[in-house]
Amino acid sequence: MDRSPVPHHAAMTAPRHEEFRPDVLSRRVVHRAWLTETRSPLDDFLIVPDGCVDLVYSDTGGLQLVGTMTSAQTLMLPGGVDIVGVRFQPGGAAPWLRADMAGFTDKHLPLREVMGAAVVDWEDRLRATEDLRDRAQLLCAQVAGPMVSCWQQAHPRDLGLRRALDALVRAEGELSIEWLALQCNLSTRQFQRRCLAATGLPPKRLARVLRLMRSLRHRQLTGAPWTAVAAECGFADQAHFTHDFTELVGCGPEAYAKRDGDVRFSQARDNVRHVQSPIP
Repeated sequence: MDRSPVPHHAAMTAPRHEEFRPDVLSRRVVHRAWLTETRSPLDDFLIVPDGCVDLVYSDTGGLQLVGTMTSAQTLMLPGGVDIVGVRFQPGGAAPWLRADMAGFTDKHLPLREVMGAAVVDWEDRLRATEDLRDRAQLLCAQVAGPMVSCWQQAHPRDLGLRRALDALVRAEGELSIEWLALQCNLSTRQFQRRCLAATGLPPKRLARVLRLMRSLRHRQLTGAPWTAVAAECGFADQAHFTHDFTELVGCGPEAYAKRDGDVRFSQARDNVRHVQSPIP
């Protein structure tokens, strides 16, 4: 993905963005497949942390691994760029990549550096698939099967951690770290280390990101004032909410709202279409 600066355009055309649900068997490790098509240059493309690792492909950048983010990133994208990706559930990619995910946190690197020459064949097949939806589905199919197989062969201790992370995601960050550690038969410190290695984030940071996601979804769905969002989403008070929001997003709630931003792709708020067709 090209991050080189592009000229500012006062009137930009929002990118096309679509998301696809994976098949039922894959959903414990794959959150979504997605595509983004830029129609004009974007010099302020905000991506908010969501606790997930993404695998993305473009013809110019090939397959890239995007590690879990600790805070928002702003990208600069030229026009006419087609990107497809797969977003993994928190902790879902670690067994497949056979890596400590903490080493990829806040990083963006070629998948070849992680998985070697086997990636070349994947890139060739993706490049030969012209339709973006077909390309997104192909990418998901390429990784979902091997990832599910890895989890089916996983050690019971890894499955215990997987269940704890699933519970934390379902609770949108509203579970105590001590309780989660007990579910894995781990001490709190052991759970903290295992969570960091599996997701790229310490559990408390992951919980904060998940609460942020909940607050952004609630705001987008209801249009409620930020004070009501903070109360509904488990923050102690408005100051607590504003502090966490600003640290993770890079600006306060009101400034974010002026961007007309959605949960992850701020430039695509009115253009996101969730396609329910199964993958693969």
